[in-house]
Amino acid sequence: MATTEPLYPEPSAPAFDKAIQQEPEPHWMPQSALDPPQHYQTPLPQQPLQHFQQPPPQHYHQPSYGAHQFFAQLTAPQPMIAPQPVYVQPVYQQPPVHHPMMIQQPIVQHAPVIVNTTPQPTFVTSSTAEVRDSHNRTQSQAKKGVFANITTVLKTVKGAGKIEVKLDRESYLAGQIITGHVELNVTENIVAKRLMIKWEGFERSKVDRNQADQRNNQSTMLAFESREFFKQESPLSNYNGETVAPGKYTYGFQFQLPQGLPGVFSAKGKGYKAAIIYRVKVWVDMKGINIKNSKFITINENLTRLPQLVQVKKEKSFFMNGNGKLQVHLDVTKDILAPGEKALIRAQIQNDSKKDVYTIRVKLMQDMTLTSSGRTATIHKEVCRQVFDGVPSRTTTTRDLYIDVPSTVFPTANGKFVINQYHFEVECAVTMAKDLRVETSKVSIAMPNGVNQGYNVYADYNNGWWK
Repeated sequence: MATTEPLYPEPSAPAFDKAIQQEPEPHWMPQSALDPPQHYQTPLPQQPLQHFQQPPPQHYHQPSYGAHQFFAQLTAPQPMIAPQPVYVQPVYQQPPVHHPMMIQQPIVQHAPVIVNTTPQPTFVTSSTAEVRDSHNRTQSQAKKGVFANITTVLKTVKGAGKIEVKLDRESYLAGQIITGHVELNVTENIVAKRLMIKWEGFERSKVDRNQADQRNNQSTMLAFESREFFKQESPLSNYNGETVAPGKYTYGFQFQLPQGLPGVFSAKGKGYKAAIIYRVKVWVDMKGINIKNSKFITINENLTRLPQLVQVKKEKSFFMNGNGKLQVHLDVTKDILAPGEKALIRAQIQNDSKKDVYTIRVKLMQDMTLTSSGRTATIHKEVCRQVFDGVPSRTTTTRDLYIDVPSTVFPTANGKFVINQYHFEVECAVTMAKDLRVETSKVSIAMPNGVNQGYNVYADYNNGWWK
């Protein structure tokens, strides 16, 4: 029987064992910042030799590259590298996939990749970001210089002096003469042309078209309207370009108001704005920024007629179980009132029905009519109310109903685009039936001559709500 040659020649056991015994111990680097994590430095356990008695593949044992040379190269000591203040990216060898015929050895650490820190020639280049930053710095420095100059000019002008308007009275009526004086305080030499004063009065209205048309399906748009009552400008003093020395100067003035002016007014709500404004401006026409100031003027409508008695009567019939009528007769003692005044309404109530009037409500209502670009909006608002006891069924009585007019209410104003009026409403609340409401004709609220409102009528306008 023929002898079969083995596929892999079996090396002699003594030579193989000798190669294993001559293998040097693996060299491990000390733990440092460059070493990989500890679990990569723990050597894997040696496998028993009996697992490797099978003949290995031929390509693992070439005559020119013995096992002892392979392991000697892998386990050669590596030079220690001191930590450097540069970025170092270690490269680690992952655990290999072991062939059944290979001898497993501890995982060997490769040398870390060291970034070259040798200084290299530097070439100055300007990237887009650097050019933009340089441009921004230049602009910023330029702006700082401009702002510094403006600040210096403002400080100079502010320190040059101030001007104020003083009125002899706090409020005026249409047709009267406004008198007062201007106080100019100059703190340093200024070159001025003249001292100017300007008088102006105007009305403004803005109305939402939805408010005017009473339709909500349109887009929101404000219609604007404005009209001037007067506008007059004149010099108080001529300096003719000469130098005005530091000191305090006083200049008197007077201005004749036109007849028929509406009273000052301002209102703002959802979909509308309205204002009637009067003011005076003064300024020194000088080189640089002018010294200037302004002041609002309280002007009320001048009602020359005498107060009149207002009478109104209304009745309501009840059917079914409320047989009979409810009759109300109102007498408003006068139709011209002042802010803060107590208004008297004398009511004669005749309740011939079977229903009780359980309460009586008296209201002061405000009626604003605003016109803008041909559109008119009417706004009704309750100013104040007072509640009184009711009248039982089958009863006739006379009541004096008093209601206080608020001191902060705006007087009546009858402009072209802004109209502000008032009226009274008396409501008789009936049990299990619709209330009986009686409306009076228009009543006027006017300021007496020489009496001020007692509050800033331009407070809302000064807060910038018109803008």
